[in-house]
Amino acid sequence: GGVVNLVTKQAPKSFLAGIDVGYGSYDTFHADADYGQYFEDSGFRLGAGYRRTAGDFSFLDDNGTPFNLNDDAVVQRQNNDSQDVSLHGAYETDQAWGEVDVSSDFLSKHSGVPGLGSFQSTSARFDSWQHLLNARYRRPLWQDRGSLQTNLFYGLEEDSFKDPNGEIGLARQSNKNRSLNVGGAGQLTTTWRQHLLETNLRGVFDLFAPTDQLTQTNLTNHHRTALQWGVQDEIGLWSHGLESHRLTLVPSFRLEQDFQPSRFNYAPALHARFAPVDFLYFKLGVSRGYRVPTFFELYGDRGSTSGNPDLLPETSFNLDGTVGFIVKQQGVLDELMLEVSPFQIGADQLIIFEQNSQRTVIARNASSAQIRGAEMVFYLGLLQHWQLTANYTYQRAIDTSNIPFLNGNLLPG
Repeated sequence: GGVVNLVTKQAPKSFLAGIDVGYGSYDTFHADADYGQYFEDSGFRLGAGYRRTAGDFSFLDDNGTPFNLNDDAVVQRQNNDSQDVSLHGAYETDQAWGEVDVSSDFLSKHSGVPGLGSFQSTSARFDSWQHLLNARYRRPLWQDRGSLQTNLFYGLEEDSFKDPNGEIGLARQSNKNRSLNVGGAGQLTTTWRQHLLETNLRGVFDLFAPTDQLTQTNLTNHHRTALQWGVQDEIGLWSHGLESHRLTLVPSFRLEQDFQPSRFNYAPALHARFAPVDFLYFKLGVSRGYRVPTFFELYGDRGSTSGNPDLLPETSFNLDGTVGFIVKQQGVLDELMLEVSPFQIGADQLIIFEQNSQRTVIARNASSAQIRGAEMVFYLGLLQHWQLTANYTYQRAIDTSNIPFLNGNLLPG
C-alpha cells in the first residue's frame, strides 16, 4: 500500500560526535555511537550500534482452542529474545570532475523463534548477517541544466534457522541460506523549457543458495536476472512566481524484463498537482503497479513461515487523490497545513502469508483484493518554536477472490 524510502546516512558537513543510550521494558537496551568529520571537499562518517531485548511479554494463550474459554491462561512469551550489532561507514568527496560517495553497512542479528500462539518453542533460533555496499558517482551536465548519476551496489546475506527439537515445523531443521544481490544503475536528468526529464536503466542479478545443515546437502540454487528501464517527465504549466507552477503533470513509465523466469512487467503512471490559489491545492494519481516475489517469499523457511515457489508477481491498479490547505507566515502563525487523501487499490495475485496449520504459515497469491482508505495529515507551527502534528489513517483491505470462504473477509495481517 505504500513506499518505504531508505536514506543512507551521509558524511556530516562539520564535526559530529554522539552517543545514544536507552533502556526499556522487557530488558530492552540500545546503544549507538556516531563520529564524523568534513574537511575542505571530503568527509567521512563512522557508526556502531547494539540492541537487545528479552521480549518476554505476557499474553492470553487460548491453548489452540479459541471456542473453549476454560483452558485459557495468561502466559509469558518464551524464546523471544534478540540482539543485534550494526556497523556503518560512509565517505564522500566533491571534486571538479564530479561527486563520489561510498557507503558500507554490516548487521548481525541473533534471535529466538518463539513459534505461533500456543505452540511456543524453547530452542528454535534464527541468526543472520548482511553486508551492503553502495558507490555513487554524480556529475552535472550542460551548465547545471542536467546531471548524470551512476550507482554500483552489492548485498550479501546469510540466514540460519535451527529447530533441533522439531518444536515449530513437522521435523527437526537446520537450514542455512545465502542471498547475493549485485547490480548497477544509471540515471540521466535534464531540464528543457517547462520539462524536467529523467530516464534510468538498472541491471540486477540475484542468487539464492540454500543448504540443509542436518544432511550437509547443498540444495538447488535459484537465480534471477532483471533489466529495468524507466522514463519520467515533470511538466510545469501556468507559471506562478520564479520557480512554481499552478499545474504540474508527471507521466512516467517503468518496464522490467525478467530473464529467469522470462517475464515482462510494466508500470505506467500519471500524477497531477493543481493549485488554483496559493492556499489550496489538489493532487490526483493513477497508476498500474507490480511487485515480483522476494526469494524469502518463494523459497524461505524459518520454521513457522514457509515460502512458495509457485508465486506470481503482484499487480495492482491504484487511484489516489489529495485535497490540501496551507497558510504560511501570518502573524504568530508560521504554517498551518491540512491534507486529506483518499485512495483505492485493486490488487491481483496479492502475496500474503496465510496460516495453514496451528504451527505454520505459508505464502500464497490471493486471487484479488480491494484496499480502500484515507489518510489525514495536520500540521501547525507557531511563534517559530511550537509545532503540533497529527495524522490519521483508515484502511479496509478485503479479499475479493472467487474462493467462497475467503471472499469478503479482511486480508490476513
